[in-house]
Parts: sequence; structure tokens; C-alpha cells
Amino acid sequence: MKDDSPARQSRGISSVLLMAGGTLCVGLGLVGAVIPVLPTTPFLLLAAACYLRSSKRLYRWITTNRLFGEQLRRYREGEGLTRKVKGRALTLLWTGLVCSSLFTVPRSLLWVHLVLLVVGIGVTIHIVSLPTYKRERRHSVTISRTAARDDNLAERRAGLRNEGEERVAGIRQ
Repeated sequence: MKDDSPARQSRGISSVLLMAGGTLCVGLGLVGAVIPVLPTTPFLLLAAACYLRSSKRLYRWITTNRLFGEQLRRYREGEGLTRKVKGRALTLLWTGLVCSSLFTVPRSLLWVHLVLLVVGIGVTIHIVSLPTYKRERRHSVTISRTAARDDNLAERRAGLRNEGEERVAGIRQ
């Protein structure tokens, strides 16, 4: 039996609207990755929230996406961004703002230059104030494992040396 109740229909409509809104936000976030005046992370977070309420498949896609899934997860969980990501974001931000200000905005529109400056300062403060995520270094783990192996090897060699000395001492007696 098919449920055509108004509540069921409104849930379907709201899911479609949330999916469309999430997709629009992903598009704006991708544009924001190129155009510094448009922020990327808030749009991707909004897209994730829309997908969470409308489509498990799309939510899983955005949170596991190889380009920005890990960044979203760390941002959402308060772990922060790596220094490399912060540096890239600030470089792209200020490069885009300076280029926009110099090449696209007429000098007569001083207020637009001021808006670009205020946006740049605000986004910079936000990015810098985020916690810095420090990756666990695989190299140091490898070194510590190698050191532990070397210690074990040295202990075994010392044990063999002691056993050998005991055997030689037993033979001499």
C-alpha cells in the first residue's frame, strides 16, 4: 500500500530541496577554492549538513571524498587544519584578493577595495585561529620500530655471546 499522505510528500520534497541545496553548496565551495572572496569550507560544511538530512549516499560521498573529505572531518571534529592547508588557503586568499583589487575593481570604487580587505582580514583571522592539526609521522614510527628491532638484536647477540662464553668456560674446566 502506498503512503500518499501530505507528511510523506513534504518529507520527499524537503529531501529533494536539501539535496539540491547541498549540491549547490558543493558547487559554490568548489568555486570558492578558486575565487578567494568566496569561502570554501562553510559551503562544504553546509552541503554536508544538507546531505546528512537528505541522502546517506551523498553524505558518505562528501565526507569520504579524496579532495576534501578528510579536511571536513577534521574541521567538524575540531582537530583543525594542517599548516600546509592553512598556508595554501592564505596564499590563495591573498593572491586572489590582490589580483581582484588590482585588475578587476576600478580605483574609483574604494568601498569595494575596503570590502575585499575586510573579507581578507576576517578570513585570515578565522584560518589562523583554527587549531593546527599535526599528523603523526610515519617516519618516526618506522625509526622507533627499527630502533626496537636493533635493541632486540643487540640483546640476542649479547645473550648468545654470554652463552658462548659459558660453553667455552665449561669446556676449559
